[in-house]
Amino acid sequence: AVTLSFLVEQDGKVGDSKVVTSSGFATMDEAARTAIMKCRFRPATKNGKPVKDWTKVQYVWTLK
Repeated sequence: AVTLSFLVEQDGKVGDSKVVTSSGFATMDEAARTAIMKCRFRPATKNGKPVKDWTKVQYVWTLK
C-alpha cells in the first residue's frame, strides 16, 4: 500500500502529489502518483466557491 497526499485544484484537476507512506517499491509508488494525476475530483468549497485543498488516498496493490 502507498499513501499519497495530493492537491485538488479549483477545477478538480490534481496539481501536485507526494508519497506520505511508501509501499516499499519505488515503481509502485510512482505508478500511484501517475494514476492520481489522471483523476478528476470535486474541489473543496469555501463560502460556496471552489478552492484548492490537499487530501489523502491510499492505493493498495495486490500482486498475484
